[in-house]
Amino acid sequence: MASLLAPINAGLAVYDWRSKTVWSYRSTKAFNLGSCVKVVTALSCSRRARAAGRGLSATEQGYITKSLRYSDNDAQTWLWNLTGQHQGYADTARWLGLSAGTAPVWGRGWGRSTSTPASSNRSNPRSSG
Repeated sequence: MASLLAPINAGLAVYDWRSKTVWSYRSTKAFNLGSCVKVVTALSCSRRARAAGRGLSATEQGYITKSLRYSDNDAQTWLWNLTGQHQGYADTARWLGLSAGTAPVWGRGWGRSTSTPASSNRSNPRSSG
């Protein structure tokens, strides 16, 4: 597998739940997440609404659509502020199984956020809610 990945700028970490082993290639190299950070923030908004016992409001849905469909940074910033900024993101990232290795960049530079393949958490992200 490493020979297949060598010519491209990629990293990979795979965790086997049964054997509790990990296989990795360039797992500590930081890679640009692009606008993927927006997906975590949208999920943070959904989790927040669910915790309050309600669905997403039309306003929240509109901002999520703008953020994800059109990569709208202003919509992302609105959602970021609504969901608790770094803490809200960190809580959802942890729930997804990501660790602090994921570093969202606030403001106009959302696309400069980075993470490493080694940033994934080896425990079940949904086991604690």
